Amino acid sequence: MKKINLIVSALLLCGMLLSCGNGKYDDISTDPAVLETADVGITAEEMASYELIRPDKASKELIRTATSVVTALREDFPDLNYRSDYYREGVDTLAIGRYEILIGATNRPESAEFLGSLRADDYGFSRIGDKIVIAGHSDDTVAKACELFLEAVENRLNPGVYYQEDMETVIRGEYALDALSLGGIQVQEFEIRYGDRDYDETAAYKLREKIAEACGYVLNVTEDGDGEHVLYVGKTDTAAADGITLSYTERGVTLSGADRLSQMQAVLYFDDMIGSAAEKSEERSIDIALPAGQSENPEPDYDVMSAMSFNVLYKDPENRYERVVKIIGNYSPDTFGVQEAAPMWMTLLNRELKDTYAYVGNGRDGGTQGEYNAIFYKKDKFTLIESGTRYLTDTPKRKSKVPESSLNRIYTYALLEKISDGEKILFVNTHFDHTSDIARTKQAKHLAEFLLEYSEYPIVLTGDFNTASGSAAYEEILEGGVENSMNLASEKEPGSTYTNYGKSKSVIDFIFVTEEDIVVNSCRVCGEKIDGEYPSDHHPVYIEYVNCN
Repeated sequence: MKKINLIVSALLLCGMLLSCGNGKYDDISTDPAVLETADVGITAEEMASYELIRPDKASKELIRTATSVVTALREDFPDLNYRSDYYREGVDTLAIGRYEILIGATNRPESAEFLGSLRADDYGFSRIGDKIVIAGHSDDTVAKACELFLEAVENRLNPGVYYQEDMETVIRGEYALDALSLGGIQVQEFEIRYGDRDYDETAAYKLREKIAEACGYVLNVTEDGDGEHVLYVGKTDTAAADGITLSYTERGVTLSGADRLSQMQAVLYFDDMIGSAAEKSEERSIDIALPAGQSENPEPDYDVMSAMSFNVLYKDPENRYERVVKIIGNYSPDTFGVQEAAPMWMTLLNRELKDTYAYVGNGRDGGTQGEYNAIFYKKDKFTLIESGTRYLTDTPKRKSKVPESSLNRIYTYALLEKISDGEKILFVNTHFDHTSDIARTKQAKHLAEFLLEYSEYPIVLTGDFNTASGSAAYEEILEGGVENSMNLASEKEPGSTYTNYGKSKSVIDFIFVTEEDIVVNSCRVCGEKIDGEYPSDHHPVYIEYVNCN
């Protein structure tokens, strides 16, 4: 991840303020009776009493951000304490302190108060009571808020005061709608509540994401809240046995789906209602009617797509390529990633498949040298937007390997746009080292960081990872925001993926997807023989899925 710039130029800050249309955050809740130095701010002597607090379950990116702030502040306050927001009554070292710098969505009420004033892309910092709150609704906006804070401290006009209220800043984002109401009630007064199925929560967060995209308001998501106005995501007794049901009450809307896909489709249908109303209105404020006591059962609308991961085995392509091409043709995946595709393999595969597929990728030793982790995609279904081949190291654009790796290891990515509807999706294909657990864990870390950079898109990740589920490398991959398709699939046919022609029973090939964007209908290991022989020492992994982004 890119390191946080601790000091941004004043010119850049001015540009940000102008471009974002913002300046001060002026709705600060402070109690002058509590603020001993409210008139002059916080002196350096008083700042020495503060400690820095981050969320207990913070992401690695947020921890890096908080650590950067600590590092900067300790130049002035070497004894600055830094800890998570976990607390326990009666334990001094785990108590909630009076003087705290809160980074991100901590469990302190001051964080909730400040975040409640911010829309999805807003970020900044403020003093609330005796706490300094630095926050945004995402890791990225928290990092930007921390940059603002550190620059403000660095460039303060009064050197005798370390922090004062006229430094406080909030940068406001831009949103499609200024206001959104549901049945005459402002959407920010609703909470999203989800049911008890394992995918109801995922669909609830998708609903929050869609509402935030429309108007910027980030709703609270809960399983057992007590809000007066509710958007409920989950199955109910009155919902249809299959398909989608939207039921309207005076308190809100119930969005029900009979299964994982239908539940996500119910959310997307409601989002389409908002989008359609916005398109028809000439105003930037809209209201969605909620006819209490009524319900509807819209028809689902989705396109089932497919993907495959296939280690073709580098050697002997002339004698096996027909079987490899035939099994690919039998499944006809919309995209597939190959591993161990030596240059001769690429020549043969492209020759046999070029009428249907285009491909992207380079060899791991540069250009056409070494094995490829190529991605093939159907030319009549996708348009290529961006692609590249990178090394799984700190220098991804230069031929390199981590010290523990026996070979250069790469990943290829392709950002594709569906011709039919313009939806974009990121495909990534890789092959980890086969000799070292340490190398694989490092490679997984680099890959996860890349995935996070493209987290705005649905992601399909294929590969031979040379590691089993539950390993350190496997867990590191999950940090990239993806999940194993086999764990998500409604229908599944698991099996060994590396068999070495019957001599092994390892499961080391996977297809990962972003669970909040993609519903996996089926996942199977393709263990059949072709013309009496296995096509490779690895079996392909194949999924059928729906992009619900």
